[in-house]
Amino acid sequence: MNGAVKAFVSGYYDDGRSDLYGAFILRNLGLVCNFGFVGMITIPNWMFLPSFEQLRARLFTASYIHSMVHNGRGVWAGILGAVPSL
Repeated sequence: MNGAVKAFVSGYYDDGRSDLYGAFILRNLGLVCNFGFVGMITIPNWMFLPSFEQLRARLFTASYIHSMVHNGRGVWAGILGAVPSL
C-alpha cells in the first residue's frame, strides 16, 4: 500500500490494516444489511497469521460465520489454468 492508502485504511479499517483485503472484508461487513450474507474468496492468511489477530477478533465478535471452506493449495489450478495470463 502506498502512504495515502495506508493512512486511509488505518483511519477507517484499523483492524484490517495488515493487508488490503482485510480492509475489504471489514468494508463488506459494513455494507451488508442486517441478517444479510457476505460471500468472499480470500487467501487464508487472515485465518492463521498473528498480524490478523485483531481482524479475527472483530469478525468473531461482530459477525457470524455461517460456513467456511479452506480448500488448500491447488484447488483453483484447473479453473485458473484456463484463464490467459495478463
